[in-house]
Amino acid sequence: MKTPEDEEFDRMAKMQEWKTNELHKCTACSTQYSEDEGGIEGNFGILPMNFCPTCLSCMLDMAEQLNFKEWVGLTDEEIKAFDTWHDNREEEVGWCNPSEIVAYIEALLKEKNNEK
Repeated sequence: MKTPEDEEFDRMAKMQEWKTNELHKCTACSTQYSEDEGGIEGNFGILPMNFCPTCLSCMLDMAEQLNFKEWVGLTDEEIKAFDTWHDNREEEVGWCNPSEIVAYIEALLKEKNNEK
């Protein structure tokens, strides 16, 4: 019986044998694509994943959206106020919806921009 380490070694060995002209199946949308098209194969944590060019682009865009660029326009005091609000919200309901976070930051920035 193979150990999890042996299975991981076998899986990594198979990944190293991939040819760029082979077709891969996107884990997200099941589209077949080749590496030449711009997709990517690798691990998402410990899960083996394949992303076609479209899903890769969407995944990177989503990660960029979660990067909280909104912080750039806020002062240290406003960020501390957000932290307090966030902590209170998590105590109140047990978690904080990302859309609530975005709405809070947008409200701060709109208020700040209307003052000028």
